[in-house]
Amino acid sequence: VFIRAPFLLVQKCIRNSAADNIFIDAIICSCQCCFFGLERFLKFTSKNAFIQTAIFGYSYCKSSHESYYLIKRNGLRVAAAGPVGFLCTFFTRVTITSL
Repeated sequence: VFIRAPFLLVQKCIRNSAADNIFIDAIICSCQCCFFGLERFLKFTSKNAFIQTAIFGYSYCKSSHESYYLIKRNGLRVAAAGPVGFLCTFFTRVTITSL
């Protein structure tokens, strides 16, 4: 949110100025997409950096660096763990609800 907030303010000013230009709208849309991806990446990396800090006692910057390369080395495992975790949670909820 903090990354995209200044850009959203600029976007609002451009839209209020009645500049109805398709090219400007395309640039704004692509910038929003890039900022959204960056924000998601930073949230994901910071979560794993805090885990690395708790396990190994590194500083936050070193933990962020290590967690990024850990995810990079184990990309397929990280991608496979998401759906598996979702399925486990789903079946647990169904089981508890049916009792």
